[in-house]
Amino acid sequence: RQLDEVGTERSREKPINLISKNIMELQKEKEELEKYRNFNYQFENEENSLIEEIAILENENEFLKEIKLLNENEKIENEKIKIKENIKNENLEKINLINNKINEFKINNKDILYLENDFKVSSNQIEEKLKENYDYVLIFGQKPDTKNIYLENNAKLNEIELETDYYYGVLKEKLEDNNYKVMSSCDAGNYLCNNVFYRALDFKQNNNLKTKIAFIHIPTIYNIENIEELSIIILSYIKTLL
Repeated sequence: RQLDEVGTERSREKPINLISKNIMELQKEKEELEKYRNFNYQFENEENSLIEEIAILENENEFLKEIKLLNENEKIENEKIKIKENIKNENLEKINLINNKINEFKINNKDILYLENDFKVSSNQIEEKLKENYDYVLIFGQKPDTKNIYLENNAKLNEIELETDYYYGVLKEKLEDNNYKVMSSCDAGNYLCNNVFYRALDFKQNNNLKTKIAFIHIPTIYNIENIEELSIIILSYIKTLL
């Protein structure tokens, strides 16, 4: 009876048969899951391979971008060098034009002083020149980012302000007659121009000189449309002072 209740391999719908059936079904499910697991492993491997390949391609792409950027930067730098060379050559041409005009107007080269781009040196230069006791001293400086001409009236150093007694009227009129915009300025800046102007005015005051000292800010050379015309106007004015 117990065997009948449990069942045998030949019986049906008995506990032993149901358990065997469940075991077989679970075994099949296990086999199916194994297939999926193997498939999943394969998929993960393929996915990882693709991820690695994408990473390699992205690195190659970044490398190519860097090379492209370097090439572009090199081209830009080369263009900058060309532009600087062109500006330098243009400026040299303009300087040569000015020197030629100086020679045409018979202005003695010993009366022309090129100031060094240095506070102490330029101060010493202008003071040494003033010892020659000129009637007039015209100092020229370049003012960036403008096409106007500025006639400076004073210089300031350590809260001390010195004013020139130079009369700019004739020069201003001469420039304006030639369509230059001329500004009367009370601010010579706070760098070399202001410094050399102050040193000149200070030296004049301390040594009781009668020299009339002017400081004229002109645009930088590349902001002057016609350097030859401007140099002729200024040199012709200087000629009236000789």
